[in-house]
Amino acid sequence: MGIEKNIGFKSKFSDFLLWSGLIISIIALILAFAVILIEYKPIPPATLNPHDLWTPDSAWVGIWTMISTFTIQSNFLVFLFFCFVLTNRFYENRAQFVFGRFSLAITVYISVTLIVFFAILFKPMLNELDPSDSISILNFINTFLLHLIVPVIVILYFMFSSGKYYWKFGKQTYLWIPIISIYMFVYLAYALLKGNFVGHLKRGAKEIDYSFPYPFLNFHKDLGTFFIYIAAILVLYIILMLLFTFYNNMLYKKNNKPITILKDTNF
Repeated sequence: MGIEKNIGFKSKFSDFLLWSGLIISIIALILAFAVILIEYKPIPPATLNPHDLWTPDSAWVGIWTMISTFTIQSNFLVFLFFCFVLTNRFYENRAQFVFGRFSLAITVYISVTLIVFFAILFKPMLNELDPSDSISILNFINTFLLHLIVPVIVILYFMFSSGKYYWKFGKQTYLWIPIISIYMFVYLAYALLKGNFVGHLKRGAKEIDYSFPYPFLNFHKDLGTFFIYIAAILVLYIILMLLFTFYNNMLYKKNNKPITILKDTNF
């Protein structure tokens, strides 16, 4: 009876996390787009461009800048993940891959968003907060939805829904770690290319500057600091993958005693 109650609680709580995560991610993404459109102002013709960067100017450029951030991309992936989970609910498990390492990848990505934000970006954001500006406050609230609330929901969902498969270590480890990591390196390459060649006018600034999504990616300021941050994030990324994998396997073993054949799943 105790086990049945526990399973029932986990199922109901997982459903709560699923729906709340989906709804909050939708609200946060819509708010992010709305703030960008409200904040848009044309670049004055006499604005200085000391780095001679390409500077397109229209509302879509703000949207492009926003979706170039890892935060928005990882939150959009969360939205897709929860949609795939719901697809399984209503269409006879046609998206089974969400229970494999796809769920691990999404959880790692959004966890990186959470940790990097509070370790590196939270304090600068507080310094830029203007309590007298309603848009600044709205952006501040939405930042917490994207960087704290959604990541915590996803991590909790993983903790309550994982353990369906056993993820083997060994030869397969050399395959699935690079596969999950591809997105991070592709994103880094894109962010560096965009930031180095495309300019933007930051709110309150008087000259066009590099459009790196995050200040620590601007290698023009300090190349050594850039490599330190990248190395630290890569180490964090690998540690998170291993921690979540160990947790999943521990849960699998707990729920499948005695273990006769350890299941595995493709990515």
